Amino acid sequence: MKNAEAFRKFIQDEKIKNVLIGNGFGLSHPKLKDAFKWNMKEALHKYWKEILPDKSLECPESDLGKIRRNIVRKILEFYVANLFKAMGKEPNANLSELYGYYNKLDYNCYEFLKTFNKVFTLNYDPIMYFEILKYKKIFFDGFVTKRDGKKDGCLQNFYEGKDPSTDFLKQEYIKCKLDKSNAKKVYFMHGSWFIQHDKDENLRKLSFGSQETHSINNLYDEEYKKPFLILEDRYNVKKDACTSDSEVYFKHCYSTLKKTHGKLLVFGVSFNNDDHILDALSKSKFSKIYITHIGCDVPTELNYKVSRKPKKEKFEFIPIQENVIWT
Repeated sequence: MKNAEAFRKFIQDEKIKNVLIGNGFGLSHPKLKDAFKWNMKEALHKYWKEILPDKSLECPESDLGKIRRNIVRKILEFYVANLFKAMGKEPNANLSELYGYYNKLDYNCYEFLKTFNKVFTLNYDPIMYFEILKYKKIFFDGFVTKRDGKKDGCLQNFYEGKDPSTDFLKQEYIKCKLDKSNAKKVYFMHGSWFIQHDKDENLRKLSFGSQETHSINNLYDEEYKKPFLILEDRYNVKKDACTSDSEVYFKHCYSTLKKTHGKLLVFGVSFNNDDHILDALSKSKFSKIYITHIGCDVPTELNYKVSRKPKKEKFEFIPIQENVIWT
């Protein structure tokens, strides 16, 4: 098994410039890993019963948007409360305060992430956002704005519009466009908590760059503030969202994963409910795909899935120790 030093040397020697990250990202954090040890299905079931106490199986279509917003808010509250506890702090709903605490932690993955030109993440949690904010001069979310004549591609910005290659400027939104440079980019394959649909179905990203306080209670307090993430458990439903012409950002991320050349490292991805991602990798332009796993033995189900894919010879399993990316 590769320790942290051997793992970084391997990435460097193999000239791996792309990485796909899953739940193992947070689960491998030396201090915060317990915050991620919970079951999404159980949480959804619990909060569904809280929101619909009569346990009715039928719901007016007009209420579905409100129910979805409430469920997402409840799950985010659970996430954030766990993160506060893991940091030894009293749980609250203040996201800016959470980021402040996170920023002071001794651990970071800068040395790991800085190696890559493209970072694809399947995660919903705030950790990747926070890592980008800490190193905003290096990592970008794939979109840029022009503010006071300066190029700024961090998460303080907003992206709106059906076509990510077109510029827009409406009301209070900041002008944004797709970044076509060679900057290091992060692609949120399944969306995230901090991306919203507005009333015109445009995308809006929350800002952590100012002194404003973001409360979970305010994230989805209006009907037009729609969560932008794929919560569905079935991989075929996820694939539909990732390939739909109406979901421009998801399709952009998915197609970029398939079209990128070079070598890819897969870290912390079990593919249990992400067969659509494994399908994309098997049909991708990557010349080599290294899938990491903890311990010496390759997980049986994962080994079976990979063995049945076309071009399976470009997949290779890499055994690693648990704490290899956080320094």
